[in-house]
Amino acid sequence: MGFVSIGRVSLFFTPAYLAGLFFLYTYNQGMFQTQIYKYVPVTLALIALIKVLKSFRERKNVLMSWLLVWMNHLWIALALSFN
Repeated sequence: MGFVSIGRVSLFFTPAYLAGLFFLYTYNQGMFQTQIYKYVPVTLALIALIKVLKSFRERKNVLMSWLLVWMNHLWIALALSFN
């Protein structure tokens, strides 16, 4: 996964995190009654797992490793807020 850089991480995962916040808002408001809400926490936790595994594998760029660990905490908090 050498194609992952700090710019690409922030470019992809910031809108994805905002989409997760949108799902949380609509879930709490009861706007949509759909089956997708069962899979959102699992998907968010899987993204967090991938991030933490990549951060432990990262050896060349320490800032990237810290960014991934920091973002992992945000994704786990978002996944837990659905339960």
